[in-house]
Amino acid sequence: MTFHLTQVFTGYGCFSKYLHQIGKKTDTMCFVCGMDDVDNVYHTLRECPMWNTQRLVVKNKLDLPRDFTLGDVVDIIMTSRESWLAFSAT
Repeated sequence: MTFHLTQVFTGYGCFSKYLHQIGKKTDTMCFVCGMDDVDNVYHTLRECPMWNTQRLVVKNKLDLPRDFTLGDVVDIIMTSRESWLAFSAT
């Protein structure tokens, strides 16, 4: 587990929604795209344009459905070491 993977799996980290919740940021807007009240794990994994390239790579490597969830990712990466490495390396 890396620092960034820990943030993805726990939801605690450099997400504006979480930083606002703990009083470290005045709003919940995404640092990158400015969408309000959505900068959380799901926004990062599925929507934020900053991660489009990495998202496409992971979706293709893991054969994720279009509207995948974090649960879908976990289900797939638990099936094999290769899947885990594909996700954790991206």
